[in-house]
Amino acid sequence: MKYLLYSILLFLYSALSAQNITEEFEDSATVVNNGWVTLNNSNPAGPTSWFAGNTTVFTAHSQNGYFAANYNSCSGSGTISTWLISPVRWFRNGDSILFYTRTVDSSLIPTFPDRLQLRFSPNGTGLNVGANASDTGDFTQSLLDINPTYDSTGYPNGYPCHWKKYMVILSGLPAQGVSGRFAFRYFIENGGPLGSRSDYIGIDSCAYRTPTNGVNESEPFRFSVFPNPVQQGQPVSIQSADLHTESNLEILDATGRIIFTCSFRDQIFIDTRSWAAGLFHIRLVNKDGTVSRSLIIR
Repeated sequence: MKYLLYSILLFLYSALSAQNITEEFEDSATVVNNGWVTLNNSNPAGPTSWFAGNTTVFTAHSQNGYFAANYNSCSGSGTISTWLISPVRWFRNGDSILFYTRTVDSSLIPTFPDRLQLRFSPNGTGLNVGANASDTGDFTQSLLDINPTYDSTGYPNGYPCHWKKYMVILSGLPAQGVSGRFAFRYFIENGGPLGSRSDYIGIDSCAYRTPTNGVNESEPFRFSVFPNPVQQGQPVSIQSADLHTESNLEILDATGRIIFTCSFRDQIFIDTRSWAAGLFHIRLVNKDGTVSRSLIIR
C-alpha cells in the first residue's frame, strides 16, 4: 500500500514537472523542436518574424542566446503583429509565466519605442491569431502589455533598456484547468522601417511553472489582492510584502488599456464602484521587477 501511494505521488510529481517549460532560446532549431511556433501577421508583412537574437546588438540574459523581433517584421510602415507561441500545456490557476525582455540601449531613451504583449489562448493546440494585424484570434486574453502607450522614456514607464524580469500569475481559469498556449506578440502600430515606432527587442529565460507547495518561488517580489474575485462596488485591498519599497501600480482592463495608476509602499484600497464586471490585470513595478495578477469583478 505504501509503495502504491509512493508510486502515485511520484507519477503526479512527474506529470506536473513535465508541464513546466524552461526556454533559454539558444538557437532556432532547438526552439522549434521544443514546440514553439512563430507567425507573422503584420501588415504589410516584412522579411522577418521572431529569430535568434544578434549578440552584437546586446548579449543574452543568460547562457549564449535569446530570441528577438524587430522593425523588419513589417515592410515599409504599417502594423507589426508577429507571434512567438508556446508549446501546448495544461494551465491551472496559480501557475506562473516568467520571462526577461529588453530593447536597445539608446542612452537609456529608445528612439523608436517598442511594445510587447503576453496573451493566452484556452483553445488547446490551436494557433489561430486571426486574419489581420489587429486580430488576436483565440488569444483573446491579455496577460501583460509592456509599453502600450509607446512611451520613449524607458523603464518603468516605457520599454526597459536592460534585461528586466516580468512575471504573471494565472487566475480566472476553470477550476479543473484548461489546455492552451501563451504567446508573445510584438505588436506595434505605425511600425516598420519607415514607421515612427519599433526598433529591436529580445526575450530570454522564459519559464512556465506550476506552484511548488502552493508557492511560486521565482517571483521577484510578492503582493496580495483581496478579495479576488470581488463583487462589483466592493473595495479591493492591494498589499505589498516589502513595506520599504515604493511600487508603481497599474490596473488594466481586458483590452490592455490602463484605467488606474498610482504609487504606494504598503497597502492601498481600490474603489471598484465605477468599474464594470469582468477581467482586469493588476501590475506592480518596482526596482526588483514586474509582477502581475488577474482580478475578477462579478
